[in-house]
Amino acid sequence: MDCQWIAKAFGWCAALVCLTLATTPTAEGGEPRSRSVIGRGLFVEALVDPVKYHRSGSTLPPLRTGATLARLCTPDQPAGVGNALEQAGDCLQTFVNASAMLRIDRTDLGYLWLGESTVLRVERLELLDSGAKRTRLRVDGNDGGGGQVRFHLRPFNNPDSQFQLLTPAGTASVRGTIFGVSIDPWKLTAYATDERGPDGTANVVAVESAGRQVVLASGLMSLVRPGEPPGPPQAAALTARLFAVAFDPPFPERGYTGPMTLRGRTDPGNLLQVAGRPIAVALDGTFTTTFVLTPERQLPLALRTPLGKRQQFKLTVLLPRGDQR
Repeated sequence: MDCQWIAKAFGWCAALVCLTLATTPTAEGGEPRSRSVIGRGLFVEALVDPVKYHRSGSTLPPLRTGATLARLCTPDQPAGVGNALEQAGDCLQTFVNASAMLRIDRTDLGYLWLGESTVLRVERLELLDSGAKRTRLRVDGNDGGGGQVRFHLRPFNNPDSQFQLLTPAGTASVRGTIFGVSIDPWKLTAYATDERGPDGTANVVAVESAGRQVVLASGLMSLVRPGEPPGPPQAAALTARLFAVAFDPPFPERGYTGPMTLRGRTDPGNLLQVAGRPIAVALDGTFTTTFVLTPERQLPLALRTPLGKRQQFKLTVLLPRGDQR
C-alpha cells in the first residue's frame, strides 16, 4: 500500500503506522526471544475468575503451524491482581464468564481488557536507547471458544515506538488507538476501531494478512480468515445487535420436544453462543444452528462484539395460533 496515500487520507498517525509495516511479521512468523526490560510489562489490575497465569522462564516456544496458543500457554497458577507479564512467553488465560483488565507498563501507555475464553501471550517488550517502546502481543481464543480483546492506547510521542498484535489470521499495527479484536473458534478474526480515539483523536489500525494491508479509520472493521487478505473496511458494530430470527418448525405443538432449527442474522464479526455453544457467524452476519426444544420453550443466546460489547437474549418459541393459553 502507498504510504503517501495513507498519510494524505488519515494524517500523520497513519503515516507512522505505515512505517511499522515494513517489519511486521506474519501471524505465524517466528522470531528470536526478546530481551526482558525492567519496568515494562502487562500488569493485572482487575479480574473476574477463573483466570490463570503462566511465567515462561527463559524460553519462548515457537507457535508452529497447526499448534494453538492455548495449548502452548499452559496456565499453571491462578492469576491475581498485581501479577505481571514481563517477558516473552508470559501468558494470561481467561475461561468461561471470566475477564481481566491489564495496564500496559507502569506509565500511561494504556490498558487492555481481555474477554472470556481468551489467551494472551507476550512476544516482545523492548525499550530502545531513544526511549521508544516496542510491544508485540499475541492473542487467540481458548480451544473450542472464541477470544476477544479491547485496547485503549494513548497516541505515541516517539516515532520509533511500535505496538503490534498478532492473531491466527494476521497482524494489527497501531500507534495509539481504541480498537478491539474478536476471534471465533474457526479463526475468523474481526479487527474493529471505536468511533473516537483516545482524547478525541482519530483511530487508525493497519491490518496485514497474506501480504496485503488495509487501513481502518475510526468506526470501521475488517474481517480476516487465516491465509487470506483482509476484507474491505466496513462499519463496525458499536452495540451487540440481533436482527430477524426464525424457527423451523415455526410454531411447534404444545409438548413438542424434538429437533429445531434457528436461523438469524447479527453484525459480522460478532461472537455468538446459543445455549452455551459457539455458533459460526458468516461473513454476511447470518447463522444457522439446530437444538432440541425443551418444555420451557426458551433458548438463551449471547453476543459479543469485537469492541467488547455484550448482550444476552432469551428467545421464546411460540405455540400455534389459537393455543396461546
